[in-house]
Amino acid sequence: MRIIVTDDSSPVPATTELAGRIRDNPGRIVIIEQPNGGPAAARNNGLDHVAPGTDHVAFRIRRRRLFVLA
Repeated sequence: MRIIVTDDSSPVPATTELAGRIRDNPGRIVIIEQPNGGPAAARNNGLDHVAPGTDHVAFRIRRRRLFVLA
């Protein structure tokens, strides 16, 4: 499973929160930073980074960050 985080201009950078996990799981956690464009823009940007052939995708929104679990 990969975790794709779309940080939609959150006041607390996702890179700070997830830095330790990224070191332990290189390639499994992807962080995308973008200007605030609303939930649809964050969701679409996250979906653009899902690997081809992925069978299941789940979304979780937390504090203006979109997590795409693929």
